[in-house]
Amino acid sequence: MSAASRASAAAAVAAPADVVRRAVAESAGTDPAEQTREVARACAAALTDGGWETSHVEEMIALLRVEMGEERANECADQVLRELQAYSEAVKATLPLLAAVAAIRPQSPAADEAATDPP
Repeated sequence: MSAASRASAAAAVAAPADVVRRAVAESAGTDPAEQTREVARACAAALTDGGWETSHVEEMIALLRVEMGEERANECADQVLRELQAYSEAVKATLPLLAAVAAIRPQSPAADEAATDPP
């Protein structure tokens, strides 16, 4: 991936503040448990979309504390962790399929080049 492509992809990543504030606003008026689940889903989705680093996660947690209070922020972080664990297990389940596709794919210089170029 070229530097311009990486910069473009990084710019497309939603900032933690945007994700948290949008999720809190969109789930306003629901009961606290439902709001916590909705905010957690939005945060987990942003994390699995890629582009976030450790500093983004730290910012997300700090914003959750401001927007939702300490206790609900902790509940939300626990839910995000569970969602990410489920995502991780789903990804692990695809690894044998990835190996199978790699083993049977047509062998060509273009395919080999595409397989070695990072996205």
